[in-house]
Amino acid sequence: MDLHVRFYQKGAGTIAAAIRIDRKAGNSTEKLAQALEQYKEGLQDFLKGRKYDTRNQRSSVVTKKCLQVMDRAEAIKTMLKAEMLKKSGSMVQVKMAAASMQQAENADNELRFDDALKLFKESLEQWKAVELNTLPKELCVNIEEKILSCEDRIEDLELYGSKMKGLD
Repeated sequence: MDLHVRFYQKGAGTIAAAIRIDRKAGNSTEKLAQALEQYKEGLQDFLKGRKYDTRNQRSSVVTKKCLQVMDRAEAIKTMLKAEMLKKSGSMVQVKMAAASMQQAENADNELRFDDALKLFKESLEQWKAVELNTLPKELCVNIEEKILSCEDRIEDLELYGSKMKGLD
């Protein structure tokens, strides 16, 4: 068997596997990343086969297939980059909300209840703004707990504030 045929067959099998993974991937970034790697491997094999192929007509058919595969690989690459940016943006939101909550807790510990109330409300809004669908489940549970904690503390501080005003 000619060398170019071996590379073409190997590339076709690898690209077929990539297509199967790609179709089943849905929104799974892990599966899309696997498909992307398979597409890359298949393309490399096709290009090696083209290097050893002496028939221009067959080589041009392979080139067309390579362009199709490259288009899909680029689309997946773009989706993966977008997901990565979403995740990094969400992590920035988490860090900001955590810092805000820490300030609220410090104000609360220092008995600056008006400041603490204001800061807990800001923190609550920041926690609620985090895009949970881009974060790991464990972190989402933790964020949901932070939201409940903020809501409870806001309720306590508002109740304390109304009682203090009643004493005046």
